[in-house]
Amino acid sequence: MLVTVPSRSAFGPISKNPLHTVPMLEDNDLTIHDSHVILTYLTEKYGKDDSLYPKDIKKRAMVDQKLFLDTLIFYRIRAITTPAFFEGVRKPTEKQLKDLEEVYVFLEAFLSKTKFIADNNMTLADISILATVSAMRYIIPIDGTKYPKVQSWFNYMKNQSFYKKCTEPASIELGKLVKSRLDV
Repeated sequence: MLVTVPSRSAFGPISKNPLHTVPMLEDNDLTIHDSHVILTYLTEKYGKDDSLYPKDIKKRAMVDQKLFLDTLIFYRIRAITTPAFFEGVRKPTEKQLKDLEEVYVFLEAFLSKTKFIADNNMTLADISILATVSAMRYIIPIDGTKYPKVQSWFNYMKNQSFYKKCTEPASIELGKLVKSRLDV
């Protein structure tokens, strides 16, 4: 199995990934080019139990719902970062910032009902949204006064070993890039 994360100019053959997106997973004859599908595939294939991605259809629906929400969050971030990184647009619009902050409102509401984003135990939704919020906070920091449950969840999640090992180093570098390209 090979996980490739190519540079923007080297996305691999169009026959493998016509969307030219990252990440991309190749597992023998299977190519997947969506991070949420990669997460669910790897969890199904290698997971020791179903706690991260439940077999129970109702619990799984809650995880899937939050994974789809994560896509919305990603595109709200991308609406700000793509013009900043590639077109020199240093200031997001007020609407873009308001739309992005609305994500914290959504997350606060979810975390008011369960300990984690989709359930009372950590799931793929938490892992996926953690990476997204980790990036988002460089544009709009988490206001612990307005969003105490989000702040508490984020503090817990960022202390997990997988975050420290896999997400934190890239998040720090992304934070530097965001700060150098955006006036927020």
